[in-house]
Amino acid sequence: MRKFNNPILIITLAFVVIGCVGTKHLKEGEYLLYNQKFDFSKEHLKPHLKNQLVQRHNSRLWFLPISFNTYIYYQGLKNYDSLKYEMKKTNINEVYKLKLANDQLKEKKKARYLRRNRKKISKQNKKLDEGTLFMQWGEQIVVLDSIKIEKSRQNMEVYLVSNGWFHSTTKYSVALKRRLARVTYLSDQGQRYSIDSLFYNIPDTAVLNIVRDHSLDSHIKVGQPYSQDKIKSERARIDALLKNNGYFDFSRQYINFKVDSTGENYSVKVQLGILPPENLRNHKSFTVDDVSFTVGSTKINPLTEKRTLKYKGVTYNYLDKYYSEKVLSNRIHIKPGAPYSKLNALNTQREIAGMDMFKFVNINYDSTNGQFLANIFVSPLHRYQWSIEAGLSVTQSLPGPFASLSLKQRNAFKTLGILELSGNIGVEGVAAASNPNNVLASLEAGANISITFPRFFLPFSDERKLKFGFFNPKSKITAGIGFTDRPEYTRSKLSAFHSYTWQPKQNILNEFMLLEVALTKTNRLDSAYLERLKDLESNGNNLINSFRPSL
Repeated sequence: MRKFNNPILIITLAFVVIGCVGTKHLKEGEYLLYNQKFDFSKEHLKPHLKNQLVQRHNSRLWFLPISFNTYIYYQGLKNYDSLKYEMKKTNINEVYKLKLANDQLKEKKKARYLRRNRKKISKQNKKLDEGTLFMQWGEQIVVLDSIKIEKSRQNMEVYLVSNGWFHSTTKYSVALKRRLARVTYLSDQGQRYSIDSLFYNIPDTAVLNIVRDHSLDSHIKVGQPYSQDKIKSERARIDALLKNNGYFDFSRQYINFKVDSTGENYSVKVQLGILPPENLRNHKSFTVDDVSFTVGSTKINPLTEKRTLKYKGVTYNYLDKYYSEKVLSNRIHIKPGAPYSKLNALNTQREIAGMDMFKFVNINYDSTNGQFLANIFVSPLHRYQWSIEAGLSVTQSLPGPFASLSLKQRNAFKTLGILELSGNIGVEGVAAASNPNNVLASLEAGANISITFPRFFLPFSDERKLKFGFFNPKSKITAGIGFTDRPEYTRSKLSAFHSYTWQPKQNILNEFMLLEVALTKTNRLDSAYLERLKDLESNGNNLINSFRPSL
């Protein structure tokens, strides 16, 4: 076996290791935070308590004392010169100042110069703040900071107390060796407290009844360990619950919790309190008196023709365009005579915005004249929208041009439907099936027409549709034709489908394909290619079936 005894190589490696650790960048009296360990009796707590650290040591290569990130950072620091970047900023400003001084400069060009100036100055500011690219990729050495270590210890104690370990203690020890510091955190959690009982202190009987009626949804469960996060979640739940049951001006600042941990068997009693408003006995519940839906500008021009009608208790104001109130009524969940509900307002805004009809949807409430009025303002999008796309498709064969055109009509048939027409055509070079060395042209073309209705064609009432979670319902019917023209064959395809989509939640979209039909027909088939397909069929290859009429 060959011995490893090259002293020059050993010394070189030692210097590399020391340099990678980063101790040579320390100042007098500083120690590198090399490692942090945790000595806890409960292993499952370690990941949570590690998140409480204020100061983390440098990342290293596996278990080796090598940190390439610090090496990269200080290599970049060698080339860092803040004065150089300040001078660059000054030069950039001077250059664009001269360009903008031209009185004959057009507004578009002036705006372009201003954008470029801001972009270049922002780039220099980033280098001044974050350093060179190597400095941004790397990381500075982490120097032991006793204040931050103490703050980490305090954070751990706060976390433990917030999660039921009321008598926990956390300490730390620091070991110093060769300018390296190793910190060990020691914690004695003790016994965790559980919730023994939950009491209510709510003088307002109406609010008390609502809270009690929904107590099964509470995040605070008797018998479970105490958790401050569950207290916060319960406060948010109570706040949302009351705002969805008429209490428009309710605030979570009225909600308080008292925790009594003086009981036996490591248990706590939790009291939920809801204070009344200042100088009032009870919180006020709001009932919607009227709902108005206005299309157009919120500032009504007296000369603009205005059409007003009422449908299912909602007043519709059309300033310049008409939209079906029958369809809109299924998207408006704010109803006259119903208690105020923040959830209904959010669902209304989400569903109307999801119709692809309006630029924005703004909902506000007015209670200044003794009535509680809900005002919905929308600004319509352009009725017609078209787009053109052209380019060059690159495949294994010769590239070829393609183009597509689409046209969208909003509020089609005045039913808030969307009519879309689209077509595409493309040519590319493909290898001939009979002779792969011979490249021929292939033509692909197609056209589609689709209509999307913002409702379901189902024999259900509107109330039952909402009960089933049919939010933002849409029915889509599409028909299309495709055509392929190759030297060996020409083929056409007719297709149609009918689908339903709905959104029970904001991040969930359901689609149900009710019907899908496709008819494919080969209009022309080259005789030589047909013979080849028959030869393949005799050898077990059924490619010929794809050229037969199919439904």
